[in-house]
Amino acid sequence: MGINYLSGRIPSSLCNATMLKSITLSRNSFSGYIPDIFGSLRSLQQLSLGENNLTSDSELSIINSFTNCRYLYLLSFNSNPLDSILPMSTGNLTTSLLNLNIWGCSLRGTIPASVGNLINLNLGPIPESFARMLSLELLDLSENNLSGIVPKTLEALVYVKYFNVSYNKLKGKIPDGGPFANFSAQSFMGNKELCGAPRFHFPECKIEKSRKWNAHIVLTYILPAAIVATLLVDSFAS
Repeated sequence: MGINYLSGRIPSSLCNATMLKSITLSRNSFSGYIPDIFGSLRSLQQLSLGENNLTSDSELSIINSFTNCRYLYLLSFNSNPLDSILPMSTGNLTTSLLNLNIWGCSLRGTIPASVGNLINLNLGPIPESFARMLSLELLDLSENNLSGIVPKTLEALVYVKYFNVSYNKLKGKIPDGGPFANFSAQSFMGNKELCGAPRFHFPECKIEKSRKWNAHIVLTYILPAAIVATLLVDSFAS
C-alpha cells in the first residue's frame, strides 16, 4: 500500500493479521505516533513506514516492540519527523536485521553502543539530505555497513574539514568538487567498489574511461574524416 494518498492513523487492527510477513505503508500521509502493534506480528520480516508524517515519544520506544520479531530483516522509518533518541534497546533487535533505515528522522543524542550487537546490520545509504547541513565541519561515518554511493550533493558542504567514510560497502564515483578536493585516500579506504581520481588510490571510473575513449575516437578518426569529406565536397563544387 505504499505510494498512495492514504492518511490518518495506522489502524491497530493490523495486529490481528498475525501471518503477515511484509508491510509497506511508505510514501503516504499517515500521521500520529507509530503504534506498538507490530511487535505482535511474530512472522514479520520487513516493515516500511518511511516518508510519512509519523512521530514518536522522546525516546524511540517503539523499537522495544520489535524485539519479539526474530525474522525481521528490514525496518524503515526514514523521513518521518520522529525527533527522538535512539534507545539502548536497539541492540536487542534480532541479529537477522540487515537494514535499519532511520535517516531524515531528526534523531537526537548519540547512537547507542548496543547497536554493535547487530552484527549483520546494513545502515543503508548516505542520505542526500546531509547536503543541507551547510555548517557541518566534521562527518565521520567510518566502520559501519553503509551501502550505496557517496552523494555528489555533499560537494555543497564547503566547511567540512574532516570527512571519513572508510571501511564501509560504498560503491561508485568519489565526488571531486567542493571540499572533496582536499580529502585524501584515507577518507575512503576499505570500500572496494569505489572509483575516482588517481589521488584517491582507486581505479578510474569506467564511465570516464568510456568517455575518454569516445573523445579519442572522435579526435583521431571521425573529425579528420569529416574535414577531408568537407574539403572533397568543396573541391567538387568548385
